[in-house]
Amino acid sequence: MDPVFMRERLLIPAIEADRGVVVIMHSYSGGPGSVAAKVLGVAECRAAGNVGGVIGLIYISTFVGREGQTLVSGSGRQLAPGVIDRPNGQMGVKNAKEIFYNGVPEAAAI
Repeated sequence: MDPVFMRERLLIPAIEADRGVVVIMHSYSGGPGSVAAKVLGVAECRAAGNVGGVIGLIYISTFVGREGQTLVSGSGRQLAPGVIDRPNGQMGVKNAKEIFYNGVPEAAAI
């Protein structure tokens, strides 16, 4: 999901319906979720005439960086063993089955 979709299709409709919104983000979604929720806090929304707004951000197993920072730049280029920094800006993992499904039977790991 991208931040524009999250903001326009999920957050803004709930805020315009006068709801308080808690954004729960796991893994990758911590990045786009944070961007989507920016300036949608209760104070900003009330100043714009809405009763609702983002009342909380919950991050579960995600990376939280500074604005403009990437996972690689935020880590000082010290990535975990087996993490691959691809030229296209994406990250990967060597031996993903062994890392993510260690001890899980082969049929269940697929």
